[in-house]
Amino acid sequence: MTVTVTIADMARAAGVPEKIFRRYLRRAEERGGMNWHRRYGPWNVVIGSPEHAEMSDVLIQVLLRKKRGRRPESAPPVLLEESLEPRPGPR
Repeated sequence: MTVTVTIADMARAAGVPEKIFRRYLRRAEERGGMNWHRRYGPWNVVIGSPEHAEMSDVLIQVLLRKKRGRRPESAPPVLLEESLEPRPGPR
């Protein structure tokens, strides 16, 4: 059985405002990541997929920034190098 998760589900589970998480995802997209996401498309992914892992990487960066005492929305995210590498999509 395939289980999907939305950006709202992931943000809520991590205690991060959805709007902030969405902003970080868009920035990652602008920097060459998230090649699988269609512009203006929904952020719905299958749990355990490479796309889910990529979104989780970005969410981790938001949480790390929050833990360091910096407001997540105050500066652009520092993304993991591996999250910028294109990942194979579903075929």
